[in-house]
Amino acid sequence: MLRLIYESEVHIAMKVSVVTVCFNSASTIEATLQSVKEQTWDNIEHIIIDGASLDGTVDIVNAHRDRISCLVSEPDGGIYDAMNKGVDLASGEIVYFLNSDDRLSDPSVAAADAVILPYLEVWKRDLSWPVIADKTCTFYKARMSAMGRQYE
Repeated sequence: MLRLIYESEVHIAMKVSVVTVCFNSASTIEATLQSVKEQTWDNIEHIIIDGASLDGTVDIVNAHRDRISCLVSEPDGGIYDAMNKGVDLASGEIVYFLNSDDRLSDPSVAAADAVILPYLEVWKRDLSWPVIADKTCTFYKARMSAMGRQYE
């Protein structure tokens, strides 16, 4: 029998970490930030890794500081170096990579993953690859050590 699981029934409040890497993304990052801000799941941290942008990206991010958990703006070794910095800072059980020109498609994306994923049998097995949907990479951080650094 199929039974819906509601957010209020979840006893383990899984944290969702959203990592956004960017460089000179002033023209697109506002919509990205807004899509994370509109999520209905409260246990979200949004980590921004900026490659020392010169176009006002950091100013836009700072305007949203009430919902940004961490902002790092410094030169880096490229997108994969920036992604690894974000993962190292992430403390959530679920980690998303959300590009600075993408948006979460619905306000309940994080809630759906945080509520449903722990109950799916596939996540209890030896999962060794991320699940990719709509250019957003979602996976359990606990499995990352077994995955290795996919982005180096």
